[in-house]
Amino acid sequence: MDAPHRSDSHKLFAIRAFHTLIYIILACSVLFILYCGVTGLSGAILGIALGLTLAECAIFVGFGFKCPLSAIALKYGAEEQNFSDLFLPRWLAHYTPAIFGTLLVVGLALIALRFLQTLG
Repeated sequence: MDAPHRSDSHKLFAIRAFHTLIYIILACSVLFILYCGVTGLSGAILGIALGLTLAECAIFVGFGFKCPLSAIALKYGAEEQNFSDLFLPRWLAHYTPAIFGTLLVVGLALIALRFLQTLG
């Protein structure tokens, strides 16, 4: 395969920046869901965080447990093994599903428990 062109490096930068922005928004959403589960806070922002996270999960599952932006980044020169489609430390990008998946499940479980307590 040929080396990436200069325009490809600009496109890869833009994809990485966009992907990192989405990552930050979704990470904040998961942390907010966990916070709401711990504190009992609820409201419109929780609904937005839940909706964003649900959409991300659906996209992730729909694309075979791979991010579609990663595939686009590969086209413009990102290296799959190095998680170079994000402006994040490699270890964080690698363990993101485990870290944030666990935090999301805990947050959702706490929210569900609080909801069930209000029913009883």
